[in-house]
Amino acid sequence: MLFKNIIGQHNIIKDLQLALKNGRLPHALLLSGKSGYGCLPIAMALSQYIFCENPGSDDSCGSCSSCIKTEKLIHPDLHFTIPAFGSEAISETFLPAFRKIFLEHPYFDMADWISAHDAESKQWNITAKECLNIVKKLNMQSFEGKWKIQIVWMAEFLAKEGNRLLKIIEEPPEDTFFILIAENDDRVLSTIQSRCQIYKIPPLHDNDIYTALVGEGIEEDEAAVITRLSAGNYAEAIRLKQHTVGTLDEHFLTWLRTSFRGNAIELTNWVESFNSYNREEQKKFIQYGLNFMHELLLLKMVGKAPRLSDEKKETALKLKNVLDLDQINEICELLNDCGFGLERNANAKLLMFDAGIQLKNIYKKIKVD
Repeated sequence: MLFKNIIGQHNIIKDLQLALKNGRLPHALLLSGKSGYGCLPIAMALSQYIFCENPGSDDSCGSCSSCIKTEKLIHPDLHFTIPAFGSEAISETFLPAFRKIFLEHPYFDMADWISAHDAESKQWNITAKECLNIVKKLNMQSFEGKWKIQIVWMAEFLAKEGNRLLKIIEEPPEDTFFILIAENDDRVLSTIQSRCQIYKIPPLHDNDIYTALVGEGIEEDEAAVITRLSAGNYAEAIRLKQHTVGTLDEHFLTWLRTSFRGNAIELTNWVESFNSYNREEQKKFIQYGLNFMHELLLLKMVGKAPRLSDEKKETALKLKNVLDLDQINEICELLNDCGFGLERNANAKLLMFDAGIQLKNIYKKIKVD
């Protein structure tokens, strides 16, 4: 993967490029951030830059034998450790599936990985056997060129087995790099963290996500909605892209207005339309509602709602003048309860009809001057 093909993250990329060019790249790095922020693409672009036979000033050439192999995740000196299921599981067994999903969607996360195996009930981990394999592989000579790179994706799944890697991370074989990736570095053993230089990968900027979506052929209006819902996470944006989200914002505002009027027939009709969504779309509706209320809270407290379009900001301004902070908080709690119910396959029609009545009761607390 080329650095230029990564979505955003320009500051992190510049830091890594400079460290490598100046010979100061740490032998052990921990990239900490959600998968959808670009941790794995950054690790892959860095690996390709290290292996490249004809590197440029700020990127790999993309055409040499090493680049081609790295892009396909088949370079013999590039090793992957990934979560697997089974007490004796090793990453090599799961690597073909890992290659396939990366080449289709390099911003995939653990939820996508589990879904690809239809294995939600399995116990995913990185086993002791896998840790022993890491040590064995890295103590061998490189097959091509000079370098060896070990990528550990979702390093928090190492758990206590990570202790087996402490010595090799601290004193790796010559010309060897460890690149660990974790969504939550607090769950990575402190003894491993202390041996790595940690790079915090921040959420993507909205403009970067929006530009990437439009570049993939998404209509501008829908790309804007997906961008607001994704909250800087491109893995989430990809999931949203697979569902009809363009009408979620208007449907949510219709729910707010219908509940305010308190007309049972109108609310029933709205609930019927909500029930026509599939379960994933219903969950996205709740997510959009929470995002809208978050922006409304920002508007109320600091006078800004950066993720609302001008049209939706008009509605938010009206609500800002009639809802107090307690009411906004109650609506957020109501939406969270609805999301909880949908996750547990509650009857969507009953759930949202009752939510509409509760919302009306929240509105009744509006103070009239």
